[in-house]
Amino acid sequence: MDHALECYLRTYRKRSGFTQEDVAFLLAKKSGQLISRYERLQRRPGLRTLIACELLYGTSVRKLYPGLTRDIESELLARARSLHRALKGQRHASHTAYKLSVLNQIMRRLCDEDKQDV
Repeated sequence: MDHALECYLRTYRKRSGFTQEDVAFLLAKKSGQLISRYERLQRRPGLRTLIACELLYGTSVRKLYPGLTRDIESELLARARSLHRALKGQRHASHTAYKLSVLNQIMRRLCDEDKQDV
């Protein structure tokens, strides 16, 4: 059974001793209500806010949002496999062979990361 939370924003905020209002100020947001929505997964922060959270808490977005990371990895792996199958059926021009090589690396990396989470 996976005991990981989907989002660790609240955990990192609490560890830092900040209130939601403090974080809202640091992230240039209007109120702590928005931070609460991020923490409860009712709203997804934009890229700028995600990078600010990384810097604020000193940890990667992947660690702040492990559930979302897991979902994205799974979707990306499925699409990489699908594209790999489609390209394999084509004539092997040099650029197609290169794409297949890159896709193999991507799939290998995603499978390795999946094993590390177990």
